[in-house]
Amino acid sequence: MAKSNKIEKKIIKFDNPEIESDIDFTDESLFDDLTDKSRPKPLEESQFIELPETAPEIKEDDFIIKESNLVEVEGIGDIIHIVTKAIGIEQCDDCKKRQKLLNQMFPFIKQAKKMTDDNIIFIKRIKSSSVIGSADRQTLFELYNYILTAKLVACACPGVILSMLDKLWNIYLADYSKNPDEK
Repeated sequence: MAKSNKIEKKIIKFDNPEIESDIDFTDESLFDDLTDKSRPKPLEESQFIELPETAPEIKEDDFIIKESNLVEVEGIGDIIHIVTKAIGIEQCDDCKKRQKLLNQMFPFIKQAKKMTDDNIIFIKRIKSSSVIGSADRQTLFELYNYILTAKLVACACPGVILSMLDKLWNIYLADYSKNPDEK
């Protein structure tokens, strides 16, 4: 059986009413603009770019953000410090005072409210327990939202609960280290 050199007519029909007509891909006039003289000419051999024989070595560390490089940013003062340090400006004592003042004036993290003795007792009890009941979980979310002026919705996700407990515990420790006589 001999092969035929005849091209079959390929018509694509569209069910989409926004497309007005079918397309006949055997219609050579569709490809006229592809041979247009305005297309760029191929590069001559003298215009070729010579590539290196071996590709540069890419290490996994190039794509990993190391925790040691992360900086906790409290406010706009920290951002200004990071930028000025990056361009080589050293920080003097006045700069440090200005950084602290700007962080207080324009904080990124809302200042935590003071914890009461009952709050601290509750957090200690929850932290020492291996199981958290639904009532305690709800109270924990309410306490977290109140102390941090947050809007977390209560859920049973262990990661969220542990993160909240750690954050509240760190706030307690920070307050305790400032005023050890109080607790």
